Amino acid sequence: MKERTGDLLALALQGEFDVIVHGCNCFCNMGAGIAKSIKKQFPEAYAADQTTLPADHAKLGSYSQARIQRGDRQFVILNAYTQFDWRGQGGKPTMQQYAMHLPQYVKNLMACASLTH
Repeated sequence: MKERTGDLLALALQGEFDVIVHGCNCFCNMGAGIAKSIKKQFPEAYAADQTTLPADHAKLGSYSQARIQRGDRQFVILNAYTQFDWRGQGGKPTMQQYAMHLPQYVKNLMACASLTH
């Protein structure tokens, strides 16, 4: 794994990444932090989030995804539901919740990585 410094979204548009995974709460707002920037620049990711039920505890540890195409660049954004809400600790998912979704998550990451190769 390489560590990069810079504007994540600009680097993705430059072809530096195949996949962006960012943490979201379960309320389908994408109104703060990097989620807000993703929503503005890549509305497809927000649309994917909108296909899920707001305030659903069952989303913890899962994700929604959007394929992004800008010119000849393509990548995937995964909205990872890492906390229930935006306050404090936000009800973080348990290891069991992550483990339940891990096989599909890894499968999707592998499929996403093959988009540009």
